[in-house]
Amino acid sequence: MVVVNDEANQAPTALHLVLSADCAAMGNCLARCRAGDSVLFLCNGVLHLSDSEGLSALPERVSLYAIRADLPARGLPESLVPETCRLVEDAAFPGLLERHSHCLTWK
Repeated sequence: MVVVNDEANQAPTALHLVLSADCAAMGNCLARCRAGDSVLFLCNGVLHLSDSEGLSALPERVSLYAIRADLPARGLPESLVPETCRLVEDAAFPGLLERHSHCLTWK
């Protein structure tokens, strides 16, 4: 029997919800985030999108998402969002939760 390890078809292991602009929230996320995980920036957490140094510290193969409506609510233009981050609507949130086996919230 041949076993194929196809990472592209595996569900990400954890969804990290970054809710706060506090540096500790992003620091805790960075400490626990692993390749294959996803990070969703929402509420004041979208403010971290302007920190390219912090985002570059994330492991490779981490999917980045941000709630689109949270950007203008905090005075941020969509042009600030790096190309590696996908803007999603609020309605995408339940689907992201379903695709991950764990969810961690950083406040």
